[in-house]
Amino acid sequence: MSYDDDHPYSNRSYPGRRAPPPDLTDQAQHAGLGPLDGDTEITHDTLNHPWGKVVKLSLTAGVGVSLRSAGLVATEAFPRPFPWTIQARFSTDGVTFTPTIPATWTGQIRFDFVKSFDVKTGVAKESFILDPGDGLPLCALIARALTVTATLLGEGALDIWVQFVVCPTTAIECGELSPSSPVPTFGITTPNIVTRFPAVAAVDYEIPAEPTRAVITFANMSAVDLFVCLAVGANATVGDELATIVLPANAVAGYEIAGYVGVVTFKFAADDSPGYVLVTRGFY
Repeated sequence: MSYDDDHPYSNRSYPGRRAPPPDLTDQAQHAGLGPLDGDTEITHDTLNHPWGKVVKLSLTAGVGVSLRSAGLVATEAFPRPFPWTIQARFSTDGVTFTPTIPATWTGQIRFDFVKSFDVKTGVAKESFILDPGDGLPLCALIARALTVTATLLGEGALDIWVQFVVCPTTAIECGELSPSSPVPTFGITTPNIVTRFPAVAAVDYEIPAEPTRAVITFANMSAVDLFVCLAVGANATVGDELATIVLPANAVAGYEIAGYVGVVTFKFAADDSPGYVLVTRGFY
């Protein structure tokens, strides 16, 4: 639904799109002489305001034009802010494009965003510097007008093609408006790490906080109890016990913790020379 439904000519395909010219009669519009739903109205404003571009950024002068910096987007100003989606893709040959800068490329690219929110306020500026292997750190924003420029940094950057486009939309997921969590929501992507800790009561074992940890499991392979605490200070002393869970002796007892990335401490209740605990950690 358009944000401008209160406009008398509100037959629009996305928020902020210009309405059909008001000087058409009802009969002319009925006959299809005006813009139809889904049409893009072509005016001198829209033709002079690119919404995307494919450019080759290069520091090399010669047959082609050396283009260190290029304007990618310069939209017209709409009556009010609304959501935009953004796509940036990169290529070292101008044929195969990827959402991240190829790791084999050498150089840096700076993206400069200038956003307008209201005619009574100043513009908002943001810049992002991308290295090989990086992608644009945002895919959506809110503005009433937008300009975007890409610039090669340094003197040793190789040629690179940048494919960039913005598109009006009607909604943005809330995650786009706040910093994303360092822990992704998808499955484990790196090999698990399995560590063996001997059953020595005098040792206070600790696994530090790990922001990308997906899961941690304990298997008590000893003849003594194991105290596991999801905090600092696991204690097996009688009368002062402190633990999230106690894994019993002689039971091959196991415990799995998914999604917790903080400090984990554990302690054996007594010595058991052949005994041990197996700790497995998986990461995103």
